[in-house]
Amino acid sequence: MLASAAMAQLSLAPKRAVDQLIPWLLDEDRQLRGVPFSEVIFDTTGKKVFGFDTNNPVDRRVPKAISAACDETMKRLNAPDSAIQNVDRINEVSSHFEGTLRELLNATVGLHCDLPLTSEHKVQRSG
Repeated sequence: MLASAAMAQLSLAPKRAVDQLIPWLLDEDRQLRGVPFSEVIFDTTGKKVFGFDTNNPVDRRVPKAISAACDETMKRLNAPDSAIQNVDRINEVSSHFEGTLRELLNATVGLHCDLPLTSEHKVQRSG
């Protein structure tokens, strides 16, 4: 009897915004394709995403540098003497990949790559 009374109280409680948001996001009939990616990034991080002109040589430099850093990262990590050749679990490879990619991008003049910071200015890493 007590449990059913508690459940009745829970179902009468006003829904929080997140309680409405999550089911809305999970609804397969909803299409979020109309929401520009740059707006999602700005609304979640406060950081602006700037587009680039593929006809502009200065703008083309960024994806070219990222591509070169990715190629070099793959070359280094696929080498027989690479640290990842002896990892026990594949998910342990990501930190090596991230570190190498970050190192190479930071060595490129005009580029800076780092882990995001929390509002307390501490490094934020995924679990």
